[in-house]
Amino acid sequence: MLAGRNGSGRTTLLRAMAPALRVAWNRPLIDVLVAMFHQSGHPAADALFAGEEELLDLLRNSELRTAFLHFRGVSY
Repeated sequence: MLAGRNGSGRTTLLRAMAPALRVAWNRPLIDVLVAMFHQSGHPAADALFAGEEELLDLLRNSELRTAFLHFRGVSY
């Protein structure tokens, strides 16, 4: 998992994620992904993502969230 990395390990991780980030940001449904990041912080997120606990954990991961949302300068 991404949590727990810091310093140069985090930089290496973000560099490794760059190709995936480019692919995701160039897809027409990126607004859905951004909405999912937003909904993952909602008080009812556990119900909204019932059966998708692994996805919810990823959406709540601060490093992954930062990588996606700040990749193109999105402030969230």
